[in-house]
Amino acid sequence: MHNKIPILVLVGPTAVGKTDIGIEIAQALETEIISADSMQVYRYLNIGTAKPTLEQQRLVKHYMIDLVNPDEPYNAAIYSQQATQIAENLYNCQKIPLVVGGTGLYIRALIDGIFAQPKISESWRKQFRVDKEKKSNTELHAELRAVDELAADRIHPNDRRRILRALEVYHYFRIPISQFQQEQRQQGTRFIPLYFGLTMEMRRLYERIHQRIDKMINQGWVEEVQWLRAQGYSPQLLSMQGLGYRQINAFLDKKIHYEQMITLIQRDTRHYAKRQMTWFRANPRINWFVIDVEEKKNIINKIITITKNQFIA
Repeated sequence: MHNKIPILVLVGPTAVGKTDIGIEIAQALETEIISADSMQVYRYLNIGTAKPTLEQQRLVKHYMIDLVNPDEPYNAAIYSQQATQIAENLYNCQKIPLVVGGTGLYIRALIDGIFAQPKISESWRKQFRVDKEKKSNTELHAELRAVDELAADRIHPNDRRRILRALEVYHYFRIPISQFQQEQRQQGTRFIPLYFGLTMEMRRLYERIHQRIDKMINQGWVEEVQWLRAQGYSPQLLSMQGLGYRQINAFLDKKIHYEQMITLIQRDTRHYAKRQMTWFRANPRINWFVIDVEEKKNIINKIITITKNQFIA
């Protein structure tokens, strides 16, 4: 354990206030922030990704923002590699790295590592899938539960792709996929994480989401997408299909009208926030704080106190 790096991780749904609180924590601990947002890695996608403003970035240095152009590939494995190097550099400068963001997959890749899928013979896999073709998702999920209950608990009953993958691993190696995953976690990554989560009553969060979307539109979000298209960035790019960008592209292509665009962005952002909370709630390591129940300053002070007791005292 003594070779591992202590790292703070601040998570929560979109619009809950992670950026502002993260900056205050970073200032108090005299450290810097590693962003964990799968859309903020793209250059030129500024308004719709709610990137920290230049003023905020002057207050505290932020990493993992504006890394690639919108048409360049990027994924959790690349993020993990790059963010690990930054965290190591910060620690070598006697700073506790602070990760702030809402992309659960990127955070898991950084803290717990990327699960390397065991290799299976392609011909064997094809035959296995033919054998399972006529089985329903419910039947396949029940079959998985019989051989790997941990994996069945983690995989949604309608996620046929992941169910089949887990069954393939079990029947090919006669070892549950959950065991492979556990062994990789035990090998560990570079970090000793201390997680903090921000949440709030969902009705209030939805209000904040709607207010934020109105603000983004007024700041020129539609014009931002028009500019990106004018630079030759296709609406079909993964980056241009991100939350909000997809709906604005549909509006610009005259597939929906303006009011529909706003309504869809609001609805899909609410759904995204719910998915984020479902993801983070499944992590028992997170220490949760409820915004609006506790004062922001009190939350910040508690996080700082816990961090110092854990890593500095």
